[in-house]
Amino acid sequence: YMGPADIQFAGATPKIQKVDIDSTVFCALDVEGKLWVWGLSNDFSKQPVSVRGVYQDCAAGHLFIAAINTDGAAFTIGKWGSSHAVCPSPMSVEGSKPLKIVSACGTTIIVVDRDGFAYSAGDSLTCGHGRATAVMTRVAGLPSVSCVSVGSRHAAAIACDGGLWVWGDGISGNLGIGRRVREMLVPSLNPFFAERKLVVTSVGCTRGQPRPKRLESAPFRAGQEGPRLHVVTEDGRLWISGTSHKGLCADHLCKTFMPETDALCFYPVGGPAHDVEAARAGGPRTGAAEIQGSDPTSAAHGMGMADASHFGKDGCTGYLSSVRIIASGASHIHSAALAENGQLFTWGCGSDGRTGLRAYMRGPGGSKRSLKCYVSTPTAIEALENRIIIGFAVGRYWTLAIAAD
Repeated sequence: YMGPADIQFAGATPKIQKVDIDSTVFCALDVEGKLWVWGLSNDFSKQPVSVRGVYQDCAAGHLFIAAINTDGAAFTIGKWGSSHAVCPSPMSVEGSKPLKIVSACGTTIIVVDRDGFAYSAGDSLTCGHGRATAVMTRVAGLPSVSCVSVGSRHAAAIACDGGLWVWGDGISGNLGIGRRVREMLVPSLNPFFAERKLVVTSVGCTRGQPRPKRLESAPFRAGQEGPRLHVVTEDGRLWISGTSHKGLCADHLCKTFMPETDALCFYPVGGPAHDVEAARAGGPRTGAAEIQGSDPTSAAHGMGMADASHFGKDGCTGYLSSVRIIASGASHIHSAALAENGQLFTWGCGSDGRTGLRAYMRGPGGSKRSLKCYVSTPTAIEALENRIIIGFAVGRYWTLAIAAD
């Protein structure tokens, strides 16, 4: 069992306000504006080291870190495009207004200026220009935005007027537009939440998944390892579109591996389960649901529910129904959601310990079921139960969390 472990910083432990990870490089921003970077790439130390400058935002790509300093200028560290630097290298961005937000994944970087206008460069699927480009130019057609999330295969942004914009690979239904599309290379308004008079407050696209596992003879087959889009609305509810492989849409009561459906429209977590009959037949429970019979109070708390008896009631999962979700993220084969009360929930595949859940523990006290690493139930990380989590990030093999202490 590879449960949560404290990250060791040189000197006094800084107070961190943001972390990020894509595949193999990490970054953290402390409250004093100091940027810390580390990773498995040869350009980075294996332990966190600070870099010169004072910063207001940072993001991790495949082999690089992107950051914006307090003057509103953008920099990269590592290998990105033609730049390969072990120290912050200035990034040229079209326009002259100071920048305030950066998001990155794979080879794409998107920055947002103080007026909310987005500029990007990188991969054709995610940069929003309809083609790959190495020049940071404004994303045409995208209005002023307050939030942007770049994933490995798709991207999303929240407009200042509350609209949700999506683009990229949509084969898994992950754009939430009600159908599968091979490519949507420029931003398009998704009306799903506006039509329901719901305000979107947070978005997260699947990271650490440059090459989804799909059958070449049937690229649209459901149940393969594909991307998802996580959306949090103002009422604290989590919605997911895309693949539900290994239960990644949190829409199953029992352990699932390769379901027959994907969520082509946004699924409300806690809503109708897609395996009611399997549950009635006694299908295997996962995560916190495993202890529903022996310790219903702990089970309910671990699933973000007021009462364990609500699990499966009226055909609904009931997951996260008594907590207010404020942010959620998706990675290659696992997901995470942060509640306002400081609980961090994870689910999906826990191989290599990436979910931090006890269900993956070997030996006494661990789950004895087969394929125990597949947790289809959003479950609060047990080892963090006595800590208040205020921020997190998920990458291909990792979950990073910021504790209030």
